[in-house]
Amino acid sequence: MNEPLEVFIGLHCIEPFCGFAGHLLLPFSQYRDKTQLLIKNLVNPEWCIETISAAWRLSLNEIFLTGSFEDNKHNDRYLQKLTGLKLISITYRNKTDLTLFFENTYQLDIFTQGVSFPVLEVYSQTNDTIENCIVLHTSGNWTKYSLDEFTDVDKIADAHAENCANRWKKTLPPKAFDNHCRDCAYFLPNSGRFYFWDFGLCSNGKSIFDGKVVGVKNSYEYFDDTLNP
Repeated sequence: MNEPLEVFIGLHCIEPFCGFAGHLLLPFSQYRDKTQLLIKNLVNPEWCIETISAAWRLSLNEIFLTGSFEDNKHNDRYLQKLTGLKLISITYRNKTDLTLFFENTYQLDIFTQGVSFPVLEVYSQTNDTIENCIVLHTSGNWTKYSLDEFTDVDKIADAHAENCANRWKKTLPPKAFDNHCRDCAYFLPNSGRFYFWDFGLCSNGKSIFDGKVVGVKNSYEYFDDTLNP
């Protein structure tokens, strides 16, 4: 199999996003911003790199800026600096650890930290089928994503997570363009695998969602970026 990351060289990073537990999504496009995507009738950037069991750190001129163990607000502040930047080159430190070099001397180091799950996956967002998802394993090998790789326990956990997500979506606050629940000081991240990282718990006593599941991209009128006992 050819090196799957070669397709990203020369593409622009569009709105990188850090989810639960430092889970990083890096959408890439031949176009520099979302306005150009819309002109071309594209809903999403064409490609995406997504970390699974890997940690990461972002630096500028070899000065550390942020990493996978920082909070979402801190990560968003610095990750947005990659928006619109072209990926210049990729260097492997070993079979699974690599560095992405961007314009303006930004670099993103990605390094594996577990053996039970793949390091990262690469997929097309214009053709989001399983056949278009490539997975980097801790062995250093790239394979096409396959449901056959799931154990029976994984399949049960996946079905449980999906059922929970489908139930919870019916009672979530409305989605918004800003003031997302995940950025609220009263948001408590949810642990777990599969669909669970899309949700958390509201702990704001003023909210009708206090003690209830909310989505990372949802919002409510009592959003606050500072705890106020």
